[in-house]
Amino acid sequence: MARVAPATKASSSTKAAVAVGAAAGAGATLTASQTDVLGPLSGILAALPAVAPPPLNMCLMPFAHGLAELGLAVRQVRFNKEAAALLQRRGVEIAQKLQDVVKATQGLPTGQVEAVARTVTAIGQALDEAAKFIQQFSKKGAFAKLCSGSLDARQFGLLDKRLCELSTELGSALDLQQLALQAQRFEKIEGLIQLLGQQTVNANNQAAAQRAAILCGIPKGSAVEHEELSALGLKLDRIAADVSTVIDQNAHQQESLDEVKEMVAAKDSKLRGRALARQDKERALNDFELELESVEEVPFAAGASGEVFSGQYQGDEVAVKRISLIGMTASGRAKVLKAFSTELAIMVKLRSPRIVAVFGVVTTDASYLGLVVEMCAGGTLREALEADDYATAVDEAQRRRWLLDVTLGMSYLYSKGVEHRDLKTLNVLLDASRRRCKVSDFGLSQSESLNTAATQSTMGRGGGAKGTPAYMAPELLDSNTFTEETDVYAYALVIWEVLTGDIPWRGLNPVQVAMQILTKQARPAVPEGAPADLVGLMQRCWAHEPDARPCFAAIKAELLGGGPETPAK
Repeated sequence: MARVAPATKASSSTKAAVAVGAAAGAGATLTASQTDVLGPLSGILAALPAVAPPPLNMCLMPFAHGLAELGLAVRQVRFNKEAAALLQRRGVEIAQKLQDVVKATQGLPTGQVEAVARTVTAIGQALDEAAKFIQQFSKKGAFAKLCSGSLDARQFGLLDKRLCELSTELGSALDLQQLALQAQRFEKIEGLIQLLGQQTVNANNQAAAQRAAILCGIPKGSAVEHEELSALGLKLDRIAADVSTVIDQNAHQQESLDEVKEMVAAKDSKLRGRALARQDKERALNDFELELESVEEVPFAAGASGEVFSGQYQGDEVAVKRISLIGMTASGRAKVLKAFSTELAIMVKLRSPRIVAVFGVVTTDASYLGLVVEMCAGGTLREALEADDYATAVDEAQRRRWLLDVTLGMSYLYSKGVEHRDLKTLNVLLDASRRRCKVSDFGLSQSESLNTAATQSTMGRGGGAKGTPAYMAPELLDSNTFTEETDVYAYALVIWEVLTGDIPWRGLNPVQVAMQILTKQARPAVPEGAPADLVGLMQRCWAHEPDARPCFAAIKAELLGGGPETPAK
């Protein structure tokens, strides 16, 4: 089924596009069944065309018809009812915005109203398409639905994504309309200030002239030659002082006017930047959208950033990290997408053999948000450390190689200005040979909304909370302060794990761990027989004061042979 063309890319004029919507029923009233399915919204939507400026008024009733037909179609669905109802909720949420849309566009130039009208027209067309799809879906027999199940699910997802995109586009359009209105208001204020300033200057000049005439003793019609030159000189000095006062007042008026101009420019830049940034993030998600050949139904892992599934992309196995969106409102979904697009813009630009590569995203399924990354077949470093024969099977050279790899990955991230915030052996992945490792989950850990969604999707299924207390630095536990040195503290615990194969603070609950770290300033016991250079590095990295810890660049130089306490490679 063909997708609706984006509202911002109309191939003909806006009037022609709106005329299509008008032909679909701009002047038609709602039927009894349509009114029933819309409920209280029917009265609101029916009244809007009368107060909306043209050409927006022509698009509102086709929108109402499309939403009503979608609601009627959803009533007929017996299977996949949740997915169908989700599309209806998207439409209702958009409908609830329309009153604000109409208010925001009143008084705006026609060209700006046309931009909003294009989006509303596209939304109405998307609702019509959704209604027709659901009507056709409801007519299928059980066997037909079974055969086309995956295609139908994808179409539900594409329709939901389209409605979410158009809802966001409508929000962006409103931002720009508000920006235009504020710019108009500031222009009026600026004009008034200029007028008042001019009137003040004119009044002061006139008053100064009158005072000068009085001081000079020149009544109307009299001659200057009757004044004594000495007295006139004194009076001219006073005139000069009066003129100087007027000039000063004029300068103050100009300074106030310049301040207002700067405020106008700053406000204009901020609002325009906010609207354009939102559009950039939407484009970022679209640019990196991937279509996978297949994704397994059962996850092979679950972590703080969501469940992980195996998939196929261009013939290679990839890992798909899913953040569940089931039960999330449109505003909640938009918040997660915004956070996701922000982190994605960072992650896709990072390229290093020592970090897990990010290929793209999957957002076409309404039930989840997917991050597609390279598959590391060796599992996590934590799993390797838990092997029964770890102490004898993994030699010191291999352990040093792992620690160096983690250092290289973290050093690269900080060279690009990226914090990790959740470094631990569970977030270090091994290649198929288990000889080399890569740092993972370096983007998702920084976004609060992503972490909230991810935690909800993994609670009760083995997902760990972000910021495991055992890896938290004292300043993070005490005042939630985070710097590079906070990640360095977590790296010290990674060193300890590699040296011992054990879990730090085993047997203690989070409160007890915090007490050990903050109150007693204790650290896990140093393993006997461990290499002295690595023990020294570990102890410097978990120093109580952040300033006493090295940065990752310094750790990298030391491990590569640039420091006095260089370990053998």
